[in-house]
Amino acid sequence: MRNLSRSNGVFALAAGGCELVVKGPALLDPDAEGRLDRERRFYALAAREPDVAREAPIPALVAQLGDVLVLGRLRPGETLEERARERGVSPADAALLGSALGAWRRVSGRLAGLELPGRLPWVLEALGPAPPGAVARSAGAARLADVLRREPVLADGLARLRAGWRRDAVVHGDVRWDNALLDADGRTGCERVVLVDWEFLDVGDAGWDVAGALADVIALAAAPAAPPGPAGYRPAPAGELVRLSRAVAEPVEAFRSAYRAGAPADVAEADLEAGVRLLPARLLQIAFLHAAWGLTEGLASALQLAGVAGAMLEEAGGRARGAGRSA
Repeated sequence: MRNLSRSNGVFALAAGGCELVVKGPALLDPDAEGRLDRERRFYALAAREPDVAREAPIPALVAQLGDVLVLGRLRPGETLEERARERGVSPADAALLGSALGAWRRVSGRLAGLELPGRLPWVLEALGPAPPGAVARSAGAARLADVLRREPVLADGLARLRAGWRRDAVVHGDVRWDNALLDADGRTGCERVVLVDWEFLDVGDAGWDVAGALADVIALAAAPAAPPGPAGYRPAPAGELVRLSRAVAEPVEAFRSAYRAGAPADVAEADLEAGVRLLPARLLQIAFLHAAWGLTEGLASALQLAGVAGAMLEEAGGRARGAGRSA
């Protein structure tokens, strides 16, 4: 048995000559059994839709046993995150993910009949007076929430994002470079990306998937070689935002161009704008995961990412106030 994920309970298991993947509750998971049931129902419906199955490979075996999902393992393949950690984030890889997400946006409407709860991502409510179970059940995440709850910029920024949340698309819900599997296009032989791990599938804001793709680019660029010990929260200085913007400019533009080419023309630009707006929340979600991994080094990188998210929210709030005065 081999652990496949730091953030989810996912294990590879060899049994009787078969390779299986066993999935249990995620590290920060407000609804384990319902989430896995959604993934099981998604595979059943997607198997009847060839265009959907092309963007979301269907395991040969899908069985749910209580709060555990057993899947036939897809053929091994490198993820975009594995390649990025080895070679750095490249515009070509960002474009592969943009194409995959754009194609998903184009076919996702075929799953409109799948009953989905339409929940807000838990991170949008993580700094409220009653934190979601995903935060309360983890000592590291709860500690981070206690620190960040004192920052009005973060709480106000998340409130604005909740107010602007759309429910106009079927979304993957957990787009990460680690959930982007490299594959060969069966028709052309060219390299492409397929999306895996569909347990957070839901009706929501298409910008959330875009934000997930962009957040990993930012997080990889922001991560220091050796995080300092946690010294409390502080927003990233303006110079750091400028540095990050320059560091990720080429892969971000490659992603955006590929998404525009793959997604329906009438929604692509609005999705990309929503993705930029939701990006700070997605960075905060990554921060909570880092905090849940460890109370020392994990909290240090969590506070750093939260500082980047806070600076972005503060900048967005300033633009909103300026627009209000102009109106």
